[in-house]
Amino acid sequence: MKFKVGDRVEVIGRGVSYRGKVGIVKDDEYELTHPYDVHFDNGTSEMYKERDIKLATPTLEDMPKTTELVDDEGNEMMVLHVYEPGLYLMSNYSGSFDKAGVAWTAKELKSNEWKIKIEDDMVTITVEGETKRISRQSAKELNLIN
Repeated sequence: MKFKVGDRVEVIGRGVSYRGKVGIVKDDEYELTHPYDVHFDNGTSEMYKERDIKLATPTLEDMPKTTELVDDEGNEMMVLHVYEPGLYLMSNYSGSFDKAGVAWTAKELKSNEWKIKIEDDMVTITVEGETKRISRQSAKELNLIN
């Protein structure tokens, strides 16, 4: 199975009443036809097939431990501990993720313009002595990478 208990998932299936909503997988062995029991903030739950849900993209309000953040100046820090959704112990922002900094709220992170770090989907290639950056997908389509 792809998902496990505790995963935050977003409903993507067609014809599903909770499409676009995010919930938590509470049971992943319920039944064979719809094995994932997803619970939502409003207290409701529904059963889903694997094809009807995907892992949810974290936001500043619900980041899991080890989420990396970056600010406009390139400073980075990481969530070291989640006290509760929206309240985190962050690493110091010198880029050293093994040193604790201070607790931040999601509101403070937003107001200080911290953003969740998105992995770069670009690769650097050198062709005939010239270095260029192209999308990872383009590099795959050109058989330059696996």
